[in-house]
Amino acid sequence: MPNALILVPGYGAQGAGPDAAVASFTKEGTGSIVNASRSLMCAWKKREDLKPKQFFKATRDEALDMRMKLTYALKERKYS
Repeated sequence: MPNALILVPGYGAQGAGPDAAVASFTKEGTGSIVNASRSLMCAWKKREDLKPKQFFKATRDEALDMRMKLTYALKERKYS
């Protein structure tokens, strides 16, 4: 199954960090989809400065942070 994608659960709220999440990616940085449902859906709960109605901002900020951390982990893995 060289062209199949691997779903990577457990990122964020379930305890897996970026280094664990990128372990299943190819050397080219492809082949996996990282799932972080609860981390994104409940992001507003971690922010004292936001109200539940600001769900969108908290979710977006969390998604951007997740992308940055995964990108960094992929780059570190590629060169180590």
